[in-house]
Amino acid sequence: MRKIKILPFIAIMSILSSCTTDDEKAIEPDTIDIMSLFIGTWKESNVLIDGVQSQNQIICNGERERYTFNDDNTFTERDFGDNCQERIEGGTFTETDTSFTLEFTDDTEIYELIELTESTLRFSFNDGGSIIEQVYNKIN
Repeated sequence: MRKIKILPFIAIMSILSSCTTDDEKAIEPDTIDIMSLFIGTWKESNVLIDGVQSQNQIICNGERERYTFNDDNTFTERDFGDNCQERIEGGTFTETDTSFTLEFTDDTEIYELIELTESTLRFSFNDGGSIIEQVYNKIN
């Protein structure tokens, strides 16, 4: 008699434990937040012009161009002018899966995103008919 009462209980529990709601579905663990990958400081490591290694990169005292992207969508760019004069500019940025936009005070630049990982930022843009590809490595 006791076995007959336990069997319906086991059957009901099996049915209930196999049911899930849409709210219980897990988010894909491989889903990457692009914004979180941008955040940090990136140092230029390579520049290609129309697929050819650039020989004219500005390297001043061992330093190269850097970008720092912040979680409030602001950024700073550090580069060098004539005679290694350091220049720092900033603004806001937006990103998508395929591009990112830098909005300076007096200019807006749009870049095609080629690669974005935890350690590498690779993008390109058209500069007067030449395709410039820049590679940056995350330094913090």
